[in-house]
Amino acid sequence: MWLYLTLSLLSLAAYPPTEACSCPKPHLQSAFCNSDFVIMAKFLGNPNEDESDWIRHGVKVYEAMKGGEEAQKLDVVYSRTQFGCAYRHDTHDYTSVYVIAGKMEDGRAVVDSCSFIKLLHELIAGQVMGIRGTYQQGCDCIIVPCLSGLCDGSPSSNQCFWDQYGTSTTSQEVNERCAKNEQGNCAWMWAL
Repeated sequence: MWLYLTLSLLSLAAYPPTEACSCPKPHLQSAFCNSDFVIMAKFLGNPNEDESDWIRHGVKVYEAMKGGEEAQKLDVVYSRTQFGCAYRHDTHDYTSVYVIAGKMEDGRAVVDSCSFIKLLHELIAGQVMGIRGTYQQGCDCIIVPCLSGLCDGSPSSNQCFWDQYGTSTTSQEVNERCAKNEQGNCAWMWAL
């Protein structure tokens, strides 16, 4: 056992650390609720790395679902280069509309490789309805991912367990939202 552990640690030390980020895939409602802004926008041109420690992405916002007028007026989203989690829109796809969720930092709209950034046409109707308003109703609920496929115990009154590997995965991920029911407890319900 010790030999296996020692060899495993030595093999890890033999390779330099990478700059890649590792982040769990959030439920879209969690991404929405934990973001300062959520927009539907097109990326304009190649990323600009002229500023130190920042990548600038030009955007054209079509709709701001969260963040109000400040989000509606965005024309640039930024990503930090120094932490190894930078988002670079290098697909040369400047005609498609994306849903972009991020944080505001010192007046800058900031995204990274863990931010929710997805083509709008890949979302289904329940998800679009969610980002346009129904997810906001559940922001006082916490979605707890169950990574093992089995959710241990019972959720508290302000939680919904998200079974990422079970039979309800697709339904919970794309068709449902976690919000308070008539009894005041958080529960899964249809997003539409």
